Amino acid sequence: LKLLIEKYKFDGIMFQDETFFMNKERVLNICKEILKNKWNIKWCCYARVDELNRFSEEEIEILKKSGCKMFSVGAESGNQETLDRVDKCIKVEDTFKFAAIAQKHGFDVVWDFIVGFPNETEKSINDTLNMIVKLKKINPYCDLNIALYNPLPKTKLYDIAVKEAKSIGC
Repeated sequence: LKLLIEKYKFDGIMFQDETFFMNKERVLNICKEILKNKWNIKWCCYARVDELNRFSEEEIEILKKSGCKMFSVGAESGNQETLDRVDKCIKVEDTFKFAAIAQKHGFDVVWDFIVGFPNETEKSINDTLNMIVKLKKINPYCDLNIALYNPLPKTKLYDIAVKEAKSIGC
């Protein structure tokens, strides 16, 4: 960071590390270094709602003061059964909890969703769409990405997707 900021005059950084918030102490140490060095940067990162929800109000303020502006968060689905089936290890309410925290502290959020999981139903897709509507009510300025499920070989969901495809003649 020091090299990028002081030598190359970077004023913004995207931490493209999906595990960035796994180690809360590391994140807070990075924020404290940014503040200690008085680096005037804006930064953003990928995050999981369960990891973000572990931060206290004071720690959220440290993120904000250090220049954190935006989180890209994988909500994936608004349906708890789908989240459980894909081993997301979060609850639907976790997403809403962080949405309220982000709104309160003025963070931008890009919510990432996936549709077309194996065994997905019309109800589960509607649950996801309803979640999107509620998230937009919490923060009308949040952004959304909706992707189609892409099965990865050698995963449980891949095998299910192949069976589903064969059952409809694909």
